[in-house]
Amino acid sequence: MKITDALKGEHGVFYAQFDLLEKTSATTDLAKIQAQGAMLAAGLVPHAQIENEVLFPAMERILGEDGPTQVFRMEHEQIEGWLAQLQEVRAMLQAHDEIEAAFAKLPQTQDVAQAQRLAEDAIHLAREHFGKEEVMLFPMAESMLEERALENLGAEWAQRRGVVLQS
Repeated sequence: MKITDALKGEHGVFYAQFDLLEKTSATTDLAKIQAQGAMLAAGLVPHAQIENEVLFPAMERILGEDGPTQVFRMEHEQIEGWLAQLQEVRAMLQAHDEIEAAFAKLPQTQDVAQAQRLAEDAIHLAREHFGKEEVMLFPMAESMLEERALENLGAEWAQRRGVVLQS
């Protein structure tokens, strides 16, 4: 399996998670928004790491380090930052339970709105980012790298993900 096929397959799973989080973030159930954001982060962070550590270096050997992969690395950092902020909201509210008086002036609705906004921002950026990868980056990788190289990178993806591929 080529790494580009594996990563596109992961995108399909993320799209389903985005849809679910968008539906949930329309509610005022902060715990659900946070739980789904944490689940999404648990998948997105290793996905970005595989791109950053496996696919991008192979492309950069041909393109150099100042090519389009730098834009994708930057977007990975932005997405991870928004997801981290969503988790900070969760931590702040957990602290609220422990030291209620210190947070008495923070109405619950503002925190929910902030969580909703962070979730929406992260999803929007991730959808745009995935679209660019699927339309530009992955086809570029497939045209630049030999089939065997893509398959070797796919094998590395499988090893990192704990997936057994049949030849």
